[in-house]
Amino acid sequence: IEGLLDNTDDTLILDVNTGSYILNGGIIQGGIITQSDGAVLEFTSSTNNRLDGAVLQGDLVLSDSNDYARFYNGATFTGDAFLNGYRSRVSFESDTTLDNKRILLNGAETDFGVAGNATLTFGENAEVLLNNHLADLRSDIRFNGNGAIINQGKIIADGTNGNKSRYIYPDSFTNEGTVEAANGAELFISSTNWSNEDVISASDSILNLNGTWTNESSATVDAVNSTVRFIGNWDNNGILNLTDSRLDLEG
Repeated sequence: IEGLLDNTDDTLILDVNTGSYILNGGIIQGGIITQSDGAVLEFTSSTNNRLDGAVLQGDLVLSDSNDYARFYNGATFTGDAFLNGYRSRVSFESDTTLDNKRILLNGAETDFGVAGNATLTFGENAEVLLNNHLADLRSDIRFNGNGAIINQGKIIADGTNGNKSRYIYPDSFTNEGTVEAANGAELFISSTNWSNEDVISASDSILNLNGTWTNESSATVDAVNSTVRFIGNWDNNGILNLTDSRLDLEG
């Protein structure tokens, strides 16, 4: 698909008869896209790959290097997301909530987040896994703005694979759920302005908490056998629990 496919009030069926469709600089506008019998919607590296108000039923899978999927005007997907390809990217260009799903950034240097002034919310039952080198949750993908990410679920930076660095750096970040660094990960949270309202933790890992940020009175930063670095302009009103861990105050 390289042009506009108007699917408004319709269902685009991908199955054994149609085979998979490849979005290569095109737009699917409106309606529902179903995937079955191994037929899926694939994405190329084109920066113009867009779902415009369309709902992709099932999983979103980016398998190849530099695959890119853009969602706007309320477009979304109903299953889990797998960013397996090197430097694969997903961006949301309108306010979106993702819940009851897993989002796995398995490829190195993968990006998942927002473009422009959009806000992306991970709901209470969402789980995001940063599973490889420079797996990032960020804003300003494709074009700049004042983007925000709100976490009400769980974000896990897992250092098992690749280089240990994982990043969370939208323009604005609010943690109302759990953010965890584990298995030797080095997690950088470095938004311009952000706050922790629940739990940020590290186990056998490194936490770098940068930017202008506040650990709210109801919040905790927990570390076991880890290093925690308070960097930038910070205000700690909450609880800091360190077990066999080191705290560096650099701001």
